[in-house]
Amino acid sequence: MKEKKITYYVNSVKQETTNRKITPYNILTKAGYNPENNDLVRANNPQKILEKSIEENINPNEEFLVIPKRPNPVS
Repeated sequence: MKEKKITYYVNSVKQETTNRKITPYNILTKAGYNPENNDLVRANNPQKILEKSIEENINPNEEFLVIPKRPNPVS
């Protein structure tokens, strides 16, 4: 059985994978998410980290609301 390709977009660049276990974390890491400082690397357009929906089991409108924010420095 041929694996179905999952298409998603990182900074408007089309990406494809056959990984059924793909998660928002995978995508964010690929998009320049840095887990060390909970921030997104400011690539071409941070608003378009994911511009098209991911097929099947991931709804970007839900999944991508949980992008961690950089904590405010204690003054």
